[in-house]
Amino acid sequence: MATRAIVRVYDEENRPLCAVYKHWDGYPEGLGEALREFLNGRTIVNGIPGGITVRSVAEAPIANTMAGLAAQLMCFLKSESPVGDVYVYPPDYSDVGEEYVYHVRFAGLGKEAQLEIEEVE
Repeated sequence: MATRAIVRVYDEENRPLCAVYKHWDGYPEGLGEALREFLNGRTIVNGIPGGITVRSVAEAPIANTMAGLAAQLMCFLKSESPVGDVYVYPPDYSDVGEEYVYHVRFAGLGKEAQLEIEEVE
């Protein structure tokens, strides 16, 4: 049976940017752990510094704004499930039987984004 989840990414003003729906393995030990690994060590910047050469999303040490982080996150999740499982929706998307909602929020320039996990009753 599917464990559905939604990942909401917020901009620097704490406004929702997008919702990413994940159909399978949305529980904290699955998607939650993947999100923690993805965010770990990836800092938010405003402008790309010179000398950065990155060949894949997985090795990117920075994200240029929260919008850039949202795009990287989508690439990361789709790399695991190229067909199905992961879908992008408007920020207010919900009520699809999700058991978990993950909130990815701005914590400041030069810092990692913050991850909050909400269990849906």
